[in-house]
Amino acid sequence: MRVRISALAVSALVAGGLLIGGAQVDRPSVDLVAKTGTCHIAQMENQIADLRQKAQRLERDGARAEATKARAQATAIERKLRACIDSDNSASKPFPR
Repeated sequence: MRVRISALAVSALVAGGLLIGGAQVDRPSVDLVAKTGTCHIAQMENQIADLRQKAQRLERDGARAEATKARAQATAIERKLRACIDSDNSASKPFPR
């Protein structure tokens, strides 16, 4: 009898904890909502062009390491832009009215 009561008490506490904990998990945080915005394609393309020009200028001046870093930054932004465009294209569209 004692084992049944303690088992019931433990299961009730666990269920109550899941209910309380579940209410906090269901709400999206502000960080998640802020990160799921739209892409600024024109701004990203301008950044890529600026970084590529900077890399060319640094290469002419003889600063090869800095030019490589600028090219790597441009390539990273370009990958991010491609991923953003792909996700926009593959996202489910709402039903027409």
